[in-house]
Amino acid sequence: MSDRTYSDFEQLAVKIIVEDEALKLLVNPIYRPILLVLREGIKTAEEIEEALLTKKEYQVVTVKAPSLKTIYRHLKALTSAGLVTQAGTRGTQRLFARTAKFFYLKDSKKEHLVPEKIKTKAKLLSTILQIGLDIPKPPLDCLGNLIEKIYKFEADCGEDLFTEHAEEIAEFLGDVPLEDLQSILNMYSTINFLLRKDKFTKDFKDCLKLT
Repeated sequence: MSDRTYSDFEQLAVKIIVEDEALKLLVNPIYRPILLVLREGIKTAEEIEEALLTKKEYQVVTVKAPSLKTIYRHLKALTSAGLVTQAGTRGTQRLFARTAKFFYLKDSKKEHLVPEKIKTKAKLLSTILQIGLDIPKPPLDCLGNLIEKIYKFEADCGEDLFTEHAEEIAEFLGDVPLEDLQSILNMYSTINFLLRKDKFTKDFKDCLKLT
């Protein structure tokens, strides 16, 4: 098979991930090293194997370096989840690439927005507000609506950031560990919330009976 050029392959700057299967693979230490290797660029499975075996930054203490057969199996799973794509061939070898420079795991907050969970959170928060801030317990329906509004704001906050500033984000956040990234995003969301607190002022006053 003759070589071909790969100029037709266009990698996204940021891909927002909401599918459950892709989310599972992104946080799985078995698959993550392959995605980190592919940050270097388009590679064959053999080149991925070599990087995993020889470069310490890609080695996971609790995970044994996979065999070439296993790497192909992992690449198939990553491709099926939309995280990796075949970007061409080099002779008889297939070349693989990340579909995006950076993957953003969107927390849709769907699990938080289940009505029963909202009610439970409202009850708990109501008691905590009374103990911690010494204010009368707010109505549960009102507090539930406020919790839901805050969750939705947080979810939209991250998505807007990675949609509007994809190129800049992809350049410097792509190799940040997920746990550190989540902490940074939580802080960003908190600061953004404080800067836009006027959007929630009426809700707080009505629900918490603030003057």
